Amino acid sequence: MGRHTESARPDRLLAQGDRIQFGTLSLLVIESPGHTPDSICLRFTDESSQQDLLFTGDTLLIGSTGRTDFPAADAGALFDSLRRLEAMIRPETCILPGHDYSDLLFSSVAKEKQENGQFREADREAFIRIKDEEAFGGVSNEIRSIIRFNQEREPEAAAALVVGSGGVTTCGASLPVSERVPSINVQKYAVKLEEKSTRAKVPVIFIDVREPEEFQSGRIPKLENIPLSELVLHWSRLSRAGKVYLSCQGGRRSMLAARTLDRLGVSGVVNVTGGFQAWQSAGFPVAKG
Repeated sequence: MGRHTESARPDRLLAQGDRIQFGTLSLLVIESPGHTPDSICLRFTDESSQQDLLFTGDTLLIGSTGRTDFPAADAGALFDSLRRLEAMIRPETCILPGHDYSDLLFSSVAKEKQENGQFREADREAFIRIKDEEAFGGVSNEIRSIIRFNQEREPEAAAALVVGSGGVTTCGASLPVSERVPSINVQKYAVKLEEKSTRAKVPVIFIDVREPEEFQSGRIPKLENIPLSELVLHWSRLSRAGKVYLSCQGGRRSMLAARTLDRLGVSGVVNVTGGFQAWQSAGFPVAKG
């Protein structure tokens, strides 16, 4: 955790510029106080692929920023943190926030600079006013007890601190997202897959976003498996595609992927309704292994 934390739990306190190395993978620590005094972002770099990602925690959210009405939060400090991030991180870098309340998987620095009014705000005093006017209902006793719980060294011993019904506490605002992503049924999808072999020069990608175990146990033939959690690692390729078809088991996960890619401007994103379940029910051939 960040070096300014009041929690007794971490065994390593991280400061600006610290680096955590895992072979060719590394995480660079960027202190980003504001939502809390100890907030940090982690810049992920894969030296072998030159892939950059930014884990933004509650500092930069998709379409918003972290709320600043928590105890010890500071809207001015958050503004300064956002400006540092903007100066340090390349616009094409994908961001993965700690939360998202709009069913989106990831975004990019450039997209947030374009559409996120709070991230785009260049006037510090105006930003502070925006954050002061946000309505989250105040800091309840439940939130305060959760904060105390998180600061205790032994969570089991501190369990009695948590009061209330266990309701969700949001750390930022939700983002209205369009539901305009085109969909296709499996009958029409089968035709598109047949065209795949005869129109190889067309940059069309067919993806199953289920986990590898699901994919191996039974799948629609001719599809590439990119699990939902790894989709961001293929962003460079996906952003250049002419068309991207997405499917999963029943259509829920592929819709999350489709909405995310569509918001980021990927052309021709199509969700396969019903996914593999509908494909099986229609009697189409199934591949395994």
